[in-house]
Amino acid sequence: MQYFGILLISCIFVNQTSGTAGTAGESREKSEELLERAKRAHQKAEEELRPQLDDAQAGVADVQQLNQHADRTDTEINRLLEYIPQASNLEVQTREAMRSSVEADQAAQNALSGIQDMVAQLPTYLDDARQIPKDVDDTSKKIASSTAHGKKSLLF
Repeated sequence: MQYFGILLISCIFVNQTSGTAGTAGESREKSEELLERAKRAHQKAEEELRPQLDDAQAGVADVQQLNQHADRTDTEINRLLEYIPQASNLEVQTREAMRSSVEADQAAQNALSGIQDMVAQLPTYLDDARQIPKDVDDTSKKIASSTAHGKKSLLF
């Protein structure tokens, strides 16, 4: 009976081992089949999604370029906005320069008028200047005549 018990236990153990080996084999086959399906699904997804991924990457590159352009434009706008107060100051400076120009023009006009008056009087001044030697000569003659007349009066 003991032998029969050991035999029974051995049969159960062999059955369990065969069952485990069978189950392991089935599991391995199913795993290999699932792995193969996963590889095919990955390949199919890769083939179907690669163009979309490439398009998306190109779109991202385009957006990056647009962002860079927008950044450059933003920088330029900010630079121009900083220039606006200078431009306003330029307007004030322009008005000041125009006012100074008008004042300088008025001073030049006044000087020109004075010079024109002098030029207009030059012939008179020239005549007066030409007359001075004659007047000096006449005065000298009158003095000499007076002196001579005075000496004669003293002698008498």
